[in-house]
Amino acid sequence: MAAYGVPEIIFTGGEPFERYYVLSAGVNCAHSSCAKSSVFTSSYWAKSPAEAKSALGGLKGLTRLYLSTDIYHQKRVPVTNVRNAIEAAIELNISSIILNITYASESDRSYVASQYADYGNRIGIHADRVIPNPKFSPLVLIGQDPLQNLSPAAYSCNCWLGTPLVDPNGDIFSCHIGKAAAHRDISHLPYFLGNLRNLSFKDIMDRAEARSDYQYLRTHGPKGVAEMAINTPQLLENLTTPTFTTACDMCMRVLKSPKGPESLASFAATRHEEIDVRLALLLGEQPLFGKLGSEPER
Repeated sequence: MAAYGVPEIIFTGGEPFERYYVLSAGVNCAHSSCAKSSVFTSSYWAKSPAEAKSALGGLKGLTRLYLSTDIYHQKRVPVTNVRNAIEAAIELNISSIILNITYASESDRSYVASQYADYGNRIGIHADRVIPNPKFSPLVLIGQDPLQNLSPAAYSCNCWLGTPLVDPNGDIFSCHIGKAAAHRDISHLPYFLGNLRNLSFKDIMDRAEARSDYQYLRTHGPKGVAEMAINTPQLLENLTTPTFTTACDMCMRVLKSPKGPESLASFAATRHEEIDVRLALLLGEQPLFGKLGSEPER
């Protein structure tokens, strides 16, 4: 991946620290390959300042630490653990420390953020709404903030779709929605790019980049998915809900609907000129479809 040009490798889970030897080897490999490395964790392992420093000290070359802390994580991992991890990261000069707060209401988000306010600008905060799924109790969403409608104006062209996710079985997905593959097969959805046991990372990405549906998602993001949906009546008929918590929630629900994948493929195939313009102006990449004259085979 580093040879292909990926600048940063992010280790996530589940909980990466439960496989500490593998995590340590991965961070070391990324560092020796001149790629940055980051890790998402709940901080369950940071039970004392000494344990926190020992664990982080073994991850030579780690450049960013994402700490998941919210009212849900705090039922299992106390704030003290997270603060131990923060203190250890500061002492070890890990350059970026970011709290990840998942919330159903603004009051939940502000409450959790206030628990770390004394760190000021030494830490960052990334907050996002809960994405409903069958594992969550309906109680989690009681009192949640208003939902978003299926309107392009409610969403942005920007998202995390340009950050491929690799599952333990070698499957590569276009973004972190691929984590849903741990619970069900989603290889039929446009997010699926290929498997590392069958093709090299370069071959998988080269094939993906020749797909108009993939490039449409990269260049148009959630805003483009909403635009596609409202212009596809047969897709709208099969949506289970008209409102969503986040852009990821909307994108996944639209594309996993019965008409989702084929609707995106058909819609993207008519947007080659728009895709090429955005590849050039927004991403600084060479146009694909105007140069090729027709859509490459998948």
